[in-house]
Amino acid sequence: MTTDSSKDSHLLSILSDQPADHDRLNFGPYAKTLADIIADPSTDTPLTIGVFGDWGRGKTSLMRMVQRGLDKQAKSSFPIQTVWFNAWLYSHQESLWRALISCVLGGVSGFNTLSDDARAALPHLEARLYPAGTPASGFLTMPAGVLAELQGASLPPLMGLELLRRLAQREGRAKEAARLQELYADVEESEALTRRERIAALDVFRREFEDISRECIVDHGRLVVFVDDLDRCLPDKAVEVLEAIKLFLDVPGCVFVLGVAREVIEEGIRVRYKDYETKLDGAEYLEKIIQIPFALPPIAPESARAYVQQIAQATEFSIINVRPFEHDVR
Repeated sequence: MTTDSSKDSHLLSILSDQPADHDRLNFGPYAKTLADIIADPSTDTPLTIGVFGDWGRGKTSLMRMVQRGLDKQAKSSFPIQTVWFNAWLYSHQESLWRALISCVLGGVSGFNTLSDDARAALPHLEARLYPAGTPASGFLTMPAGVLAELQGASLPPLMGLELLRRLAQREGRAKEAARLQELYADVEESEALTRRERIAALDVFRREFEDISRECIVDHGRLVVFVDDLDRCLPDKAVEVLEAIKLFLDVPGCVFVLGVAREVIEEGIRVRYKDYETKLDGAEYLEKIIQIPFALPPIAPESARAYVQQIAQATEFSIINVRPFEHDVR
Protein backbone atom coordinates (compact mmCIF):
# COMPACT_ATOMS: atom_id res chain seq x y z
CA MET A 1 0.00 0.00 0.00
CA THR A 2 1.47 3.40 -0.97
CA THR A 3 0.59 6.92 0.07
CA ASP A 4 0.99 10.22 -1.70
CA SER A 5 2.78 12.61 0.64
CA SER A 6 1.38 15.56 -1.29
CA LYS A 7 -2.09 14.56 -0.17
CA ASP A 8 -1.25 14.26 3.52
CA SER A 9 -3.84 15.97 5.68
CA HIS A 10 -3.29 17.65 9.04
CA LEU A 11 -3.21 15.17 11.89
CA LEU A 12 -4.93 15.88 15.16
CA SER A 13 -2.25 16.62 17.76
CA ILE A 14 -2.49 17.01 21.52
CA LEU A 15 -0.48 18.98 24.04
CA SER A 16 1.83 17.39 26.57
CA ASP A 17 1.78 18.20 30.27
CA GLN A 18 5.30 19.63 30.21
CA PRO A 19 6.05 23.10 31.61
CA ALA A 20 5.72 25.90 29.08
CA ASP A 21 8.89 27.22 27.42
CA HIS A 22 7.27 30.54 26.52
CA ASP A 23 4.96 32.79 28.46
CA ARG A 24 1.60 32.44 26.73
CA LEU A 25 -0.59 33.17 29.75
CA ASN A 26 0.89 36.48 30.91
CA PHE A 27 2.78 35.01 33.87
CA GLY A 28 5.64 37.41 33.07
CA PRO A 29 4.72 40.13 35.60
CA TYR A 30 4.43 37.56 38.40
CA ALA A 31 7.77 35.96 37.50
CA LYS A 32 9.51 39.33 37.29
CA THR A 33 8.17 40.44 40.66
CA LEU A 34 9.31 37.26 42.41
CA ALA A 35 12.71 37.35 40.68
CA ASP A 36 13.21 41.01 41.64
CA ILE A 37 12.40 40.26 45.28
CA ILE A 38 14.89 37.39 45.34
CA ALA A 39 17.65 39.25 43.50
CA ASP A 40 17.43 42.45 45.56
CA PRO A 41 20.52 42.48 47.83
CA SER A 42 18.46 44.26 50.52
CA THR A 43 15.98 41.35 50.77
CA ASP A 44 16.47 39.64 54.12
CA THR A 45 17.34 35.97 54.04
CA PRO A 46 16.70 33.18 54.78
CA LEU A 47 13.48 33.39 52.80
CA THR A 48 10.94 30.81 51.69
CA ILE A 49 8.43 31.55 48.93
CA GLY A 50 5.44 29.30 48.34
CA VAL A 51 3.90 29.14 44.86
CA PHE A 52 0.47 27.68 45.57
CA GLY A 53 -1.89 26.16 43.05
CA ASP A 54 -3.67 22.93 42.18
CA TRP A 55 -2.10 20.40 39.83
CA GLY A 56 -1.96 21.70 36.29
CA ARG A 57 -2.27 25.38 37.20
CA GLY A 58 1.19 26.39 35.96
CA LYS A 59 3.39 26.31 39.11
CA THR A 60 6.33 24.68 37.34
CA SER A 61 6.08 27.02 34.35
CA LEU A 62 6.11 30.08 36.61
CA MET A 63 9.03 28.77 38.68
CA ARG A 64 11.03 28.06 35.51
CA MET A 65 10.40 31.63 34.38
CA VAL A 66 11.66 32.94 37.72
CA GLN A 67 14.74 30.74 37.45
CA ARG A 68 15.52 31.94 33.91
CA GLY A 69 15.16 35.54 35.07
CA LEU A 70 17.61 34.94 37.92
CA ASP A 71 20.10 33.05 35.74
CA LYS A 72 20.38 36.11 33.50
CA GLN A 73 21.88 37.94 36.47
CA ALA A 74 24.50 35.25 37.10
CA LYS A 75 27.37 37.50 35.97
CA SER A 76 26.22 40.60 37.82
CA SER A 77 27.98 42.09 40.83
CA PHE A 78 25.54 40.16 43.02
CA PRO A 79 25.46 36.69 41.39
CA ILE A 80 22.53 34.34 41.90
CA GLN A 81 23.19 30.61 41.95
CA THR A 82 20.03 28.57 41.23
CA VAL A 83 19.36 24.90 41.93
CA TRP A 84 16.35 22.85 40.78
CA PHE A 85 15.20 19.98 42.96
CA ASN A 86 12.41 17.72 41.71
CA ALA A 87 11.16 16.17 44.94
CA TRP A 88 9.09 13.50 43.24
CA LEU A 89 12.12 12.26 41.28
CA TYR A 90 13.91 11.44 44.55
CA SER A 91 10.84 10.35 46.53
CA HIS A 92 11.85 6.67 46.31
CA GLN A 93 14.91 7.33 48.45
CA GLU A 94 14.72 6.41 52.11
CA SER A 95 15.51 9.97 53.23
CA LEU A 96 14.24 12.58 50.81
CA TRP A 97 15.64 15.36 52.98
CA ARG A 98 19.18 14.06 52.48
CA ALA A 99 18.72 14.20 48.71
CA LEU A 100 17.58 17.81 49.03
CA ILE A 101 20.58 18.78 51.16
CA SER A 102 22.98 17.07 48.72
CA CYS A 103 21.41 19.10 45.92
CA VAL A 104 21.79 22.30 47.94
CA LEU A 105 25.45 21.61 48.67
CA GLY A 106 25.98 21.06 44.96
CA GLY A 107 24.61 24.54 44.38
CA VAL A 108 26.90 26.00 47.03
CA SER A 109 29.93 24.54 45.22
CA GLY A 110 29.08 26.73 42.21
CA PHE A 111 30.03 29.96 44.01
CA ASN A 112 33.36 31.44 42.95
CA THR A 113 33.57 33.13 46.34
CA LEU A 114 34.15 29.80 48.09
CA SER A 115 37.59 29.56 49.63
CA ASP A 116 39.63 26.43 49.00
CA ASP A 117 39.05 25.36 52.59
CA ALA A 118 35.29 25.88 52.33
CA ARG A 119 35.10 23.97 49.04
CA ALA A 120 37.11 21.09 50.49
CA ALA A 121 34.80 21.03 53.52
CA LEU A 122 31.62 20.41 51.49
CA PRO A 123 32.09 16.62 51.03
CA HIS A 124 32.86 16.24 54.73
CA LEU A 125 29.83 18.36 55.57
CA GLU A 126 27.58 16.08 53.51
CA ALA A 127 29.13 13.03 55.17
CA ARG A 128 27.73 14.22 58.49
CA LEU A 129 24.28 13.35 57.16
CA TYR A 130 25.25 9.67 57.01
CA PRO A 131 26.44 8.57 60.47
CA ALA A 132 27.84 5.08 60.67
CA GLY A 133 25.39 3.80 63.26
CA THR A 134 21.61 3.78 63.18
CA PRO A 135 19.52 3.28 66.33
CA ALA A 136 17.79 -0.09 66.51
CA SER A 137 19.45 -1.21 63.29
CA GLY A 138 19.46 -4.91 62.45
CA PHE A 139 17.32 -7.69 63.84
CA LEU A 140 17.59 -10.50 66.33
CA THR A 141 16.60 -13.92 64.97
CA MET A 142 14.87 -16.18 67.46
CA PRO A 143 16.92 -19.37 67.98
CA ALA A 144 15.41 -22.77 67.26
CA GLY A 145 13.73 -24.51 70.18
CA VAL A 146 13.00 -21.36 72.19
CA LEU A 147 9.48 -20.57 71.06
CA ALA A 148 7.92 -22.73 68.41
CA GLU A 149 5.60 -19.91 67.41
CA LEU A 150 8.51 -17.51 66.81
CA GLN A 151 11.19 -19.89 65.55
CA GLY A 152 13.23 -18.11 62.89
CA ALA A 153 11.36 -14.83 63.38
CA SER A 154 13.41 -11.60 63.18
CA LEU A 155 12.61 -9.02 65.86
CA PRO A 156 14.09 -5.65 66.85
CA PRO A 157 17.02 -6.32 69.23
CA LEU A 158 15.47 -4.89 72.38
CA MET A 159 12.16 -6.65 71.78
CA GLY A 160 13.88 -9.96 71.15
CA LEU A 161 16.12 -9.70 74.22
CA GLU A 162 13.21 -8.77 76.47
CA LEU A 163 11.20 -11.73 75.15
CA LEU A 164 14.06 -14.14 75.85
CA ARG A 165 14.59 -12.65 79.33
CA ARG A 166 10.96 -13.11 80.29
CA LEU A 167 10.99 -16.67 79.00
CA ALA A 168 14.12 -17.51 81.03
CA GLN A 169 12.63 -15.91 84.13
CA ARG A 170 9.36 -17.77 83.70
CA GLU A 171 11.20 -21.09 83.42
CA GLY A 172 13.30 -20.45 86.52
CA ARG A 173 16.62 -19.84 84.76
CA ALA A 174 17.59 -16.94 87.00
CA LYS A 175 21.25 -16.60 85.93
CA GLU A 176 20.32 -16.59 82.25
CA ALA A 177 17.55 -14.05 82.88
CA ALA A 178 20.00 -11.79 84.74
CA ARG A 179 22.53 -12.04 81.91
CA LEU A 180 19.85 -11.18 79.35
CA GLN A 181 18.85 -8.19 81.50
CA GLU A 182 22.47 -6.94 81.47
CA LEU A 183 22.65 -7.44 77.71
CA TYR A 184 19.38 -5.57 77.25
CA ALA A 185 20.75 -2.62 79.25
CA ASP A 186 23.97 -2.59 77.19
CA VAL A 187 22.08 -2.55 73.88
CA GLU A 188 19.70 0.14 75.14
CA GLU A 189 22.62 2.34 76.20
CA SER A 190 24.38 1.79 72.87
CA GLU A 191 21.28 2.84 70.95
CA ALA A 192 20.89 5.94 73.12
CA LEU A 193 24.50 6.93 72.41
CA THR A 194 23.96 6.40 68.68
CA ARG A 195 20.88 8.62 68.74
CA ARG A 196 22.83 11.34 70.55
CA GLU A 197 25.66 11.06 68.02
CA ARG A 198 23.20 11.45 65.16
CA ILE A 199 21.62 14.52 66.74
CA ALA A 200 25.06 16.01 67.39
CA ALA A 201 26.12 15.35 63.79
CA LEU A 202 23.05 17.13 62.42
CA ASP A 203 23.61 20.04 64.79
CA VAL A 204 27.21 20.36 63.61
CA PHE A 205 26.02 20.24 59.99
CA ARG A 206 23.66 23.14 60.59
CA ARG A 207 26.35 25.27 62.24
CA GLU A 208 29.02 24.53 59.62
CA PHE A 209 26.61 25.10 56.73
CA GLU A 210 25.59 28.44 58.21
CA ASP A 211 29.25 29.42 58.65
CA ILE A 212 29.98 28.67 54.98
CA SER A 213 26.91 30.60 53.87
CA ARG A 214 27.77 33.66 55.97
CA GLU A 215 31.39 33.65 54.79
CA CYS A 216 30.96 32.85 51.10
CA ILE A 217 27.37 33.67 50.04
CA VAL A 218 25.59 36.32 52.12
CA ASP A 219 27.74 39.30 51.06
CA HIS A 220 28.56 37.97 47.59
CA GLY A 221 25.31 36.66 46.11
CA ARG A 222 22.43 34.34 46.80
CA LEU A 223 21.62 30.64 46.61
CA VAL A 224 18.09 30.00 45.32
CA VAL A 225 16.66 26.49 45.55
CA PHE A 226 13.51 25.63 43.56
CA VAL A 227 11.65 22.64 45.01
CA ASP A 228 9.11 21.29 42.52
CA ASP A 229 6.51 18.50 42.61
CA LEU A 230 6.57 18.33 46.40
CA ASP A 231 2.83 17.68 46.46
CA ARG A 232 3.25 14.55 44.29
CA CYS A 233 5.24 12.84 47.05
CA LEU A 234 3.70 10.85 49.88
CA PRO A 235 2.55 13.15 52.71
CA ASP A 236 5.31 12.07 55.11
CA LYS A 237 7.97 12.67 52.45
CA ALA A 238 6.64 16.13 51.61
CA VAL A 239 6.57 17.24 55.23
CA GLU A 240 10.05 15.73 55.69
CA VAL A 241 11.40 18.17 53.08
CA LEU A 242 9.67 21.14 54.69
CA GLU A 243 11.16 20.24 58.06
CA ALA A 244 14.65 19.84 56.57
CA ILE A 245 14.41 23.33 55.09
CA LYS A 246 13.37 24.76 58.42
CA LEU A 247 15.82 22.81 60.60
CA PHE A 248 19.00 22.59 58.54
CA LEU A 249 18.85 24.98 55.58
CA ASP A 250 17.14 28.02 57.05
CA VAL A 251 20.32 30.10 57.00
CA PRO A 252 21.23 33.58 55.68
CA GLY A 253 22.01 33.70 51.97
CA CYS A 254 19.48 31.02 51.01
CA VAL A 255 16.09 31.38 49.33
CA PHE A 256 13.69 28.49 48.75
CA VAL A 257 10.88 28.58 46.20
CA LEU A 258 8.35 25.79 46.74
CA GLY A 259 5.74 24.77 44.17
CA VAL A 260 2.95 23.05 46.10
CA ALA A 261 -0.77 22.40 46.21
CA ARG A 262 -1.64 23.87 49.59
CA GLU A 263 -4.42 21.39 50.38
CA VAL A 264 -2.17 18.37 49.74
CA ILE A 265 0.55 19.61 52.08
CA GLU A 266 -1.90 20.65 54.78
CA GLU A 267 -3.44 17.18 54.70
CA GLY A 268 0.01 15.63 54.91
CA ILE A 269 0.76 17.67 58.02
CA ARG A 270 -2.50 16.57 59.63
CA VAL A 271 -1.71 12.92 58.87
CA ARG A 272 1.89 13.11 60.10
CA TYR A 273 0.94 14.71 63.42
CA LYS A 274 -2.45 13.11 63.96
CA ASP A 275 -1.31 11.43 67.20
CA TYR A 276 -0.17 14.67 68.84
CA GLU A 277 -2.16 15.72 71.89
CA THR A 278 -2.27 19.30 70.63
CA LYS A 279 -4.07 19.60 67.32
CA LEU A 280 -1.68 20.91 64.65
CA ASP A 281 -3.29 23.06 61.97
CA GLY A 282 -1.80 22.55 58.51
CA ALA A 283 -2.38 26.14 57.42
CA GLU A 284 -0.64 27.56 60.50
CA TYR A 285 2.26 25.14 60.01
CA LEU A 286 2.81 26.38 56.46
CA GLU A 287 2.59 30.00 57.56
CA LYS A 288 5.51 29.48 59.95
CA ILE A 289 7.68 28.02 57.17
CA ILE A 290 6.67 30.17 54.18
CA GLN A 291 7.20 33.93 54.46
CA ILE A 292 5.85 34.89 51.02
CA PRO A 293 2.80 32.89 49.87
CA PHE A 294 1.86 33.41 46.22
CA ALA A 295 -1.37 31.83 45.03
CA LEU A 296 -1.60 31.50 41.26
CA PRO A 297 -4.59 33.61 40.17
CA PRO A 298 -7.21 32.31 37.74
CA ILE A 299 -6.15 32.62 34.11
CA ALA A 300 -7.76 35.67 32.49
CA PRO A 301 -10.30 34.85 29.73
CA GLU A 302 -8.42 36.92 27.15
CA SER A 303 -5.16 35.08 27.95
CA ALA A 304 -6.91 31.71 27.64
CA ARG A 305 -8.48 32.76 24.34
CA ALA A 306 -5.17 33.94 22.88
CA TYR A 307 -3.44 30.76 24.05
CA VAL A 308 -5.96 28.45 22.40
CA GLN A 309 -5.95 30.53 19.21
CA GLN A 310 -2.16 30.17 18.94
CA ILE A 311 -2.52 26.40 19.17
CA ALA A 312 -5.46 26.30 16.78
CA GLN A 313 -3.57 28.14 14.04
CA ALA A 314 -1.38 25.10 13.47
CA THR A 315 -4.41 22.92 12.72
CA GLU A 316 -6.36 25.57 10.81
CA PHE A 317 -9.32 25.48 13.19
CA SER A 318 -11.32 28.60 14.01
CA ILE A 319 -11.97 29.42 17.62
CA ILE A 320 -15.44 30.82 18.05
CA ASN A 321 -15.62 31.04 21.82
CA VAL A 322 -13.21 30.21 24.63
CA ARG A 323 -14.52 30.01 28.18
CA PRO A 324 -12.32 30.92 31.12
CA PHE A 325 -10.43 27.96 32.53
CA GLU A 326 -8.32 27.44 35.60
CA HIS A 327 -6.89 23.94 35.57
CA ASP A 328 -5.49 23.18 32.14
CA VAL A 329 -1.97 24.57 32.11
CA ARG A 330 0.88 23.20 34.13
